[in-house]
Amino acid sequence: MQKFTVQIHEKTLTIQPKESGSFTIIDKGTKLGTIYPEPGDLQLEWRSDDPLKEDFISKIGELITLHNLGKTTL
Repeated sequence: MQKFTVQIHEKTLTIQPKESGSFTIIDKGTKLGTIYPEPGDLQLEWRSDDPLKEDFISKIGELITLHNLGKTTL
């Protein structure tokens, strides 16, 4: 699985997909945390066991979903 970048709040973050289905978030070589999707009532819900803010997790998850669908912008 090949890493890719997303932009959020004027930052470019690297996303490293994992075989487990989770995604590691990296900022300038520093690991910020790992997020993973879980089925929700109406859509995927993004979670993390790392100390990341819920809105950050959701936004990064949405960008990952868009990337996986072949879209590059919101």
